[in-house]
Amino acid sequence: MKLQAIIASAVLSLATSTLSAAPAPWGVPPLAGRPALQQQQPGPETLVRRGMGQLVAFLRQQPGPDSEQVARFLHQEIAPYFDFAYMTKWALGKRYRYLDEGQRVAAQRRLEKMFLSAMAQRLGGYQDQRVKFFPPRREPGNEVSVSVGLLQPGNYPARITFRFYRAGDGWRVFDVEANGSSAVAHYRQYFSRMARAQSPRPY
Repeated sequence: MKLQAIIASAVLSLATSTLSAAPAPWGVPPLAGRPALQQQQPGPETLVRRGMGQLVAFLRQQPGPDSEQVARFLHQEIAPYFDFAYMTKWALGKRYRYLDEGQRVAAQRRLEKMFLSAMAQRLGGYQDQRVKFFPPRREPGNEVSVSVGLLQPGNYPARITFRFYRAGDGWRVFDVEANGSSAVAHYRQYFSRMARAQSPRPY
């Protein structure tokens, strides 16, 4: 499987149609920490380049990594770039406020496991591709988007967009879009289906 399909399908594998991210029910977490410290932290473009570099170098190993090695790598090296707690909060929407702490943690673990498992299942067939980095885009509020083009001769390029917000300890990814389809928007539908199927449970 080509890299173009690998990462795109990792984001889209759980979705059934093209989705647009719904507005967050609350603002992006406010800027925290000392400005001088934040200025020294890597920016979103640096983090995307670093993360993609780590991922590509890992997948190019000979012999190629098995599924357990891929899963372990994603958990240790890639997951720290993401804020799964905020992704879960956004995906749950208004339901989040009615959950106790244990339920919130359980929902976050479910979302993180689904997201990373989808990636791990599709990274085994990696074949070398060209990666193009686009300039970061400032978004309203405390957000920056960084897009990556996955290029393959003769095929339409895939475009992956990482959406960041700036927390007190640095920039964190809170959503990923593949060719316009949002991962968080899909998980919002997923939790909505769970709520309907498991009512009167809160999610």
